[in-house]
Amino acid sequence: MGSYSPVPLVLLLIAVLSIGQAVGQVTFIDLPDTVKIPESSAQGTVVHTFIMENCTTINPDVSMTVNPSTSFFNKPSYIMKANFNYDVMITLSSSASLNANLVNQYILTITATCNNETVTSQLFVMITDVPEPECEPKFSSSVGDTVYVYSNNAVSSPIYQVVLRQPKNTPVTFSITQPAALPFTITGTGTVLSPNTAFANANKEHQMQIKVTDSLGNTCNGTLKVIVLPVYQNPINFTVPSKAVTISENTGPDLSVTTVAARGQNVLYEMITPSSAYYITPDTGVIRTTFNLDLERTPSLAFTILQIRAYDRTERSNSAIATVNITVTDVNDMAPSCTPAVIVTQIPETTPVGDMLATFTCTDPDVNSTTLTYSVVPNANSLNSFRMQGSVLQVNKTLTYDSAAIASVNFQYSATIVVTDNGKPQLTTNIPVFVTVTPVNDYYPTCIGPFTYSVSENAPFNTVVGRLNATDADYKFNNVQFSIEGGQNPPVFYIDPTSGDIHVLGPLDYETLSIYTLNIKVVDINNDILPDPAKQKTAGCPSPSTSRIITITLRSAARITTAKPSILRS
Repeated sequence: MGSYSPVPLVLLLIAVLSIGQAVGQVTFIDLPDTVKIPESSAQGTVVHTFIMENCTTINPDVSMTVNPSTSFFNKPSYIMKANFNYDVMITLSSSASLNANLVNQYILTITATCNNETVTSQLFVMITDVPEPECEPKFSSSVGDTVYVYSNNAVSSPIYQVVLRQPKNTPVTFSITQPAALPFTITGTGTVLSPNTAFANANKEHQMQIKVTDSLGNTCNGTLKVIVLPVYQNPINFTVPSKAVTISENTGPDLSVTTVAARGQNVLYEMITPSSAYYITPDTGVIRTTFNLDLERTPSLAFTILQIRAYDRTERSNSAIATVNITVTDVNDMAPSCTPAVIVTQIPETTPVGDMLATFTCTDPDVNSTTLTYSVVPNANSLNSFRMQGSVLQVNKTLTYDSAAIASVNFQYSATIVVTDNGKPQLTTNIPVFVTVTPVNDYYPTCIGPFTYSVSENAPFNTVVGRLNATDADYKFNNVQFSIEGGQNPPVFYIDPTSGDIHVLGPLDYETLSIYTLNIKVVDINNDILPDPAKQKTAGCPSPSTSRIITITLRSAARITTAKPSILRS
C-alpha cells in the first residue's frame, strides 16, 4: 500500500473560507412580495413560501415581526436544500381568526442571520373579503361540532344554534341535507330542534349535515353530531346549549358578558376552552371579561368561542357542555388627534378675505377610521370672522383693529375649530384659535371746525380764542396733534397741540389788521404697528376737501363805549 501525507488543518480552514466566499451574500428569493388569502382561511394554511439563498450555516436564525401585532402567524419554518439554500414557509397559527373588516392587510418583516450576515425583507399579506356566509370553524370542519342532550329532553326544544361568523347577503336559510330520515328539524334562524317525539333510547348518536344558503345562493356546510345521554337522578343540562353574544370593546374589565344556565341541583360551571380574556363564576355561570378588551391593541379578540361545562359537584360525570360565541365590535372611542393642538397667530388688520390663517393635520386613531369634518365656532367678538376650507382656517371678513369692543379684549379674535369624526357616537376634538390683529394706519384725520372765530383786540396773552376739532377713525379714535403752519412773524396766535385750543400769543390791533387767517396742520399719532413717523397721515385745515379757511376776526375796542351816569336834577 502506498503512503499519504495528512492534510494540514490550515489548508482545510482555507478551503472552507474559500467556499463561503464563493457562495455569495445571503438573500431572499421572491421577497418582498404581496399575497392574498381569504378571511376564511383555516388554521395551518400556508401563507407563502420563498427561498433563502447562500446561507452557509446549519441553523440560521429566522425571525419575523407582524404589523399590526397579532399571533395569527407562526414563526417561519425552513428546510435545508442543496447548494446552501433553504425553503422557508409561513403558515397561519392555531389562533388565527382573520377578518377583513377589522384588518385587511398585515405587514410581515422577516429577518435571517447566517454567519454574521443579516438580510431583511417584507411580505404584504392582503386579507380578502369572503362573500359567502362563514360557518363557525368547528362546525364547518371535517369532524364537525358535537352537542350532548339527555334522553328525556323536551320534544321540539332547541338543542343547537348554527352560528355564522360574518352574516352577509341576508336573509339566510338553513336546511338539514343528510340524512333525510332524521327526526330533527331546523328553524329559519338556525336553531336545531329535538325530535317532536321522545328519543327512542339513550346512548345513541345522530349525525347530520346542515347547509346554510344566503340570498345570493352562496353556501357553507357543517356537520352536527347529537349524542343522547342517559338521564341521571339529578340531570344536568343546559337550557340553551349554544348561544351567540355580541359586546362592545372598551367596556372595562369584569364586564358581565352573558350567563349560562343549566338545569339541576348542586351545579358548578367551568370553562373548557382556555381564555385569558374571559372567566366564569363557578357558582352562578356568569361569564365576565378579565381585562378591558381593546381591538386597537388586540384585533384577535374580535371573535372567541368558549365551551362551558356544567356539572354536578357530587357526581362530576353528570355534566353538560354549552358553546358561547362572543363577538366584540369596535366602538368609536377615540376622538380625532390634531397637530397643532392650539392655533396662535398675529396678522395685520388689512389681511384680505380668503387669506389662510393656519393649517393643521388631524387623524382618527380608531380601527375603523372615518372621515373627518371641520367647522369653526366663533365667540361674541369673532362672529363670521373665520371660515374653514377643509382643514385650512381662512379669513371670512375684515378683522378690524379700530373698534372699542375688540380693544377691550386686547385686539384678539378667538374661536374654536371643532373636528368631528363620522363614527357612532360621533367624537370631536376642539382646537382653540387665538388671532391677534395689529394696527394699520388706514384713515386720514379730518378737520370739522369751527372755522371762524372772533376775539377782542384787547384780549390779554393766552386768551382762548376757540377750539378747533378734528377726528380720526383709527383706534385710538381722534388721537391727533395740531400745529400752525406759516402765519405772522412774530406769531400772533398759537394752538395747543393736544386740545386744539387757539390762544392769543401777541398784541392785537384792530386798526392794523382786523382779520387773520390760519393754516393748521393735523397729524395722527401712534396709529400703526410701525413707530411714528413711518406711517403717519397728515391733513390741513383748511383742506382741499373742505375749501374752507380758518379766520379770526378782531372786535374793535373803540366801539365799546362807557355810558356816563345821569344827573338827576330836582
